[in-house]
Amino acid sequence: MGLFGKKEKKSPAEYIAEGRALFDQGRYGKAVFALLKASGKENGEGDYWLGRCYLAMDEEDGKAPSKGAKRYLQFAADDGHKEAARLLAEVYGMEEYRAQAGEPEPPRPAPAQPAVPAPAPPAPAPQPVPVPDDPDVLFQQGVAAYQEEDYATALALFEQLAQRDHVEAQYNTGVLYYHGHGTAADPAKALYWFQRAAGWGHRESQYNCGVLYKAGRGTAPDLAAARSWFEKAAAQGHQGAQQALAALDAPASQEEDPAALFRQGVEAYDAGDYETALSLFEEGAAQGDPQAQYNCAIMYDNGQGAMEDKSTALYWYEQAAGHGHPEAQFNAAVMYDQGQGAPVDKAKALYWYEKAAAQGEPTAQFNCGEMYFQGEGTAQDQAKALYWYQQAAQQGHSGAQHNCGVMYQSGFGTPVDLEKALSWYEKAAEQGNTMSQVNCGSMYLAGQGTPVDKAKAFSWFEKAARLGDVRAQYNCGLMCDIGAGVPQDQAKALYWYEKAGEQGYADAQYNCGYMYYLGEGTDPDKDRAYAWYEKAAQQGFPKALLACAKMCLWGEGREKDAEKDEKLALEYLDQAVQSGDPKVSEKAQQTLMEILP
Repeated sequence: MGLFGKKEKKSPAEYIAEGRALFDQGRYGKAVFALLKASGKENGEGDYWLGRCYLAMDEEDGKAPSKGAKRYLQFAADDGHKEAARLLAEVYGMEEYRAQAGEPEPPRPAPAQPAVPAPAPPAPAPQPVPVPDDPDVLFQQGVAAYQEEDYATALALFEQLAQRDHVEAQYNTGVLYYHGHGTAADPAKALYWFQRAAGWGHRESQYNCGVLYKAGRGTAPDLAAARSWFEKAAAQGHQGAQQALAALDAPASQEEDPAALFRQGVEAYDAGDYETALSLFEEGAAQGDPQAQYNCAIMYDNGQGAMEDKSTALYWYEQAAGHGHPEAQFNAAVMYDQGQGAPVDKAKALYWYEKAAAQGEPTAQFNCGEMYFQGEGTAQDQAKALYWYQQAAQQGHSGAQHNCGVMYQSGFGTPVDLEKALSWYEKAAEQGNTMSQVNCGSMYLAGQGTPVDKAKAFSWFEKAARLGDVRAQYNCGLMCDIGAGVPQDQAKALYWYEKAGEQGYADAQYNCGYMYYLGEGTDPDKDRAYAWYEKAAQQGFPKALLACAKMCLWGEGREKDAEKDEKLALEYLDQAVQSGDPKVSEKAQQTLMEILP
């Protein structure tokens, strides 16, 4: 209802001009309604002024800048609006928008020269932080930023201190570069900083240097260099380094028996000795054992026995997947789908999903359906989408069962078949899928694919409502209110309306206001009535706008303040006139004529 389907009578530019004029008059609420009609158009200008309106209203109310203002400013900035980018940088501290605004970034410190031959030092962090006189203060600030997951600030702090040969900061800088926290992952820079710290005898950095040289991460593989660093760390009692040396010195005969290597790897893993387990799995993986390859992938994926390394994990997943390992095929697909360890590649993702799906993996089958339906990594093909959804649905995948219902109900990839649609919805609904429960309720209520059965409709709505589905809660309220499928019970109706209203459902909020105002299902309570009407009105619900206006005029549901109430009533009536609901608009105009001189 409301604005849905309403044709605009003005151009976006005209709405923006109207909104700006209202903004200049300080009528921010009304300006918002004009500007919303231009949102997303005219190169972000409408979104920029929406952001300005919300900032002005926040300032009027004495509030901090809100998320609503930030959201519209981001929309505008993403459309190239420089002034929106400047406000994001200044008001919200989003420095990434400063360059877009055409403002120079703060000066950057020059990198120090390395003390020993090493790869070129990394570029300074994007947000330099002033270095205090006390290095310990700087270090603790970095630790605090890291704990708050503000990795960019942590990296800036640690790297500046690392340039001054603070050993722990050098190690932490290496860790951040390795994991890609606060910057793009860069194993070469990680190795540089680990080597700087290792040169001061930092044993964890020595061990990490060994790991990187052994795996060829950030450098070419070099077992001699790896051994040298492991020996240095092992001499200081580092158990991981000692185990790594033992693995390097393992008898060559073990290489001839992948099964023995795998068993030993499992034993080490079960004992919590992840470094040894990974080393043993890697030896078996190098000999082509797909289960060992899969285990290597899992351990690198989760950071067990080595630092988390998504690209190495993907490498081993694909090696195992090439041998037909279904879990590896699925995980390789997920990584390409989500851009983990490699750039997003939907075509490769679909390739591996289909390999796993062909082996009966239900989630892979479902994902194939999703990709064919959306046309991701392939041309859109709704018939193939339905095929894969059905494969997964037959194995009990509730999401696939629901989607089969949607396909048969809507005629996507198949002729419309409402009976089949309801059958699939019910299978998913029985597993607790709330979307299917709501759809079952709607179909029984409307008699689609089945005779009308309002009692069954209510039963399905109630199941979804108890699981928190807002539409189902509203429908339960409505059916209890009018006695459809259940005996009329206005107290229960109000209960469900309030549940939906608390989740922001405007229709339910209005109905709560109506019932509290008249005392239906509860004692009359004008204060509660106004509070619910106001929630719906804030979402532009036409009837609620009119109800709030009248209560303000009559001094109901709020502390009486004639001047303030009249001003608020006029604002509500003004919004109601423009609400897009012809009946509400007409009543609002009549009310305005009655109260205006």
